[in-house]
Amino acid sequence: MLLPLVQVNVKYIPDSLCRASTILNVAVIYPTELNDGRETHVKELMLETMSNFDEESIRLLELAEEIKDWKLYDLPNTPTWFKGRAGLLGDAAHPILPYSAQGGAQAIEDAATLGIMFPPQTKASDVHERLKLYFLMRRERVEYVQDFGRGYTYGTLGPLDRKEFARVVFGHDAWEEAEKAFSGRTVNEIAV
Repeated sequence: MLLPLVQVNVKYIPDSLCRASTILNVAVIYPTELNDGRETHVKELMLETMSNFDEESIRLLELAEEIKDWKLYDLPNTPTWFKGRAGLLGDAAHPILPYSAQGGAQAIEDAATLGIMFPPQTKASDVHERLKLYFLMRRERVEYVQDFGRGYTYGTLGPLDRKEFARVVFGHDAWEEAEKAFSGRTVNEIAV
C-alpha cells in the first residue's frame, strides 16, 4: 500500500547546487491530490503551496525554467524483514523518506549488524534464528528513524525533535551495539 505525501507546514526549501554550480536543485513538497497528472500545472501547484512563504522563496520558484515532478510515497513499516533463511536490509526492509538523510546510513548499520550476526562459521541451520535476532535488534531504531523522516516530511517536528534525533543517530555505533547485544545469545535471551 502506497501512501502519498500530504502538504507540509514547514516554510523551508531544501536546495543544493549541481553540475558545477550551474543548476540549483530545489525541493518543494505539495499535496499530491492537487495534481491532475499534467506537468504544466506543477509550478502553479508549488506556488499555491508556497503562497505564505517569504518573497525570496516564491521568486526563486517563479524564476525556475524547468520543473520536474517526482512523487514521494510513504510505506507502512513492514512486520518482518526475513522469512526462513532469506533476509532484507536497507530500503528493501525499511524504506525511509529522504528528508532524514538516513536511508544509506541505516543500510550500513544493517550490514554491520549482519556482519556480527553471521561470522564465517555460521551453520545453515542457525540462519533463521540469527535473522530473527537481527530484526529484533534493529527494528526499534529503524522505526524511530522512519518516524522522524515522516515527521520532518509532514511538518510535525519541532526543534527539540531534531536535536534529539541528531543525538540518537550520531551517537550510535551499530557494530559495537551488535557485538554487545549478540555475544552468542539466543532469540529468547535478546527478546527479554
